[in-house]
Amino acid sequence: MDICKNNNKTPCPDLIILGTNQLMTRYYKDDILILNNYFKDYFKETGKSFESLLNKYSYYEYRFNDNWLAVPLLTEFEVLRFNITTFNNCINDGYDLKYPPPLDDYWGSNYKKTWTWEKAFEYAKIISECTKKPGLTLLNKDNEEMVFFVTLCQSLGIPFLSEDEFTNLKKCGFRNKNYIDKLLILKDLAENKYIESWFDQDEIKDWQNSLYERKVFKWNNTIINEPKKFINGMLLDTIFNIGKYNDIKTAYIPGTSSYLGGTGIIITKKSKFPSQAFELIKILIDEKYPYLIDLNISFTPYENIPGQLCSNLYKKNKKELCNDLLQYNGTFHTIII
Repeated sequence: MDICKNNNKTPCPDLIILGTNQLMTRYYKDDILILNNYFKDYFKETGKSFESLLNKYSYYEYRFNDNWLAVPLLTEFEVLRFNITTFNNCINDGYDLKYPPPLDDYWGSNYKKTWTWEKAFEYAKIISECTKKPGLTLLNKDNEEMVFFVTLCQSLGIPFLSEDEFTNLKKCGFRNKNYIDKLLILKDLAENKYIESWFDQDEIKDWQNSLYERKVFKWNNTIINEPKKFINGMLLDTIFNIGKYNDIKTAYIPGTSSYLGGTGIIITKKSKFPSQAFELIKILIDEKYPYLIDLNISFTPYENIPGQLCSNLYKKNKKELCNDLLQYNGTFHTIII
């Protein structure tokens, strides 16, 4: 959507909250006010550089060509949840299952090599055979199915883009038989219904029979089903849906990489009040106020400000943050590539 154009009937907003995947679009549309000078003033005023406040995972999400595009507000990442009662029942019935790490030492210290997507899909098959229901479910909203696919490709070493060394042209990374073969594990998963379908099949058929040009998704009429809260086996989920259910445990994402995203706030380039807008931003990120804590479940983009679940733990024990997030006496590791 275009903003701040002369022919727009609505006034130009001073501030916009954007996901990190939207920042570059706004940057190239010349909608974003670069914040470097405001960060210099912040350092003069507080004696703290803005860079020193951020955790290392958030540092590069909001910068491009040494320019600060936004102020971070929210950290997003994925977790794997599983129904421990289902696991126990299937184990008692003779199925070969172990709790995903870190709830079982079976995986060893190098669990990134043992708890793989291939193993998770094998578990989805076992749970499906045991329960007669799909063993794996995606949180199918807000592009979470694409987050799953990106994470899977990263772990399998499949690039979305490859560069031809002779022509220097970028090409689709999937034009490689080795990569196609690696993705065949998805074919088996879907065809045998080991993963719960997130599409309305009737609407899919209507879409297939419609004329070109056709759009897959329609606003307020999406063909993706609403996510179900029921977890039969395993669920790829966001951190925001955490709840206190005795049967549902949280484990590590399979493979060697995990999704890290976030949300930041920009000042629009045509704002008439950029200085006042930055003063408001300073209030939002001030640790004296509850905004960042309330907005973030686990941890915020800032080193010294914990999220909701960690805030009380932070006061009790600064060394081990958020252990009860996993309901396990260990440290919660987020692995980013």
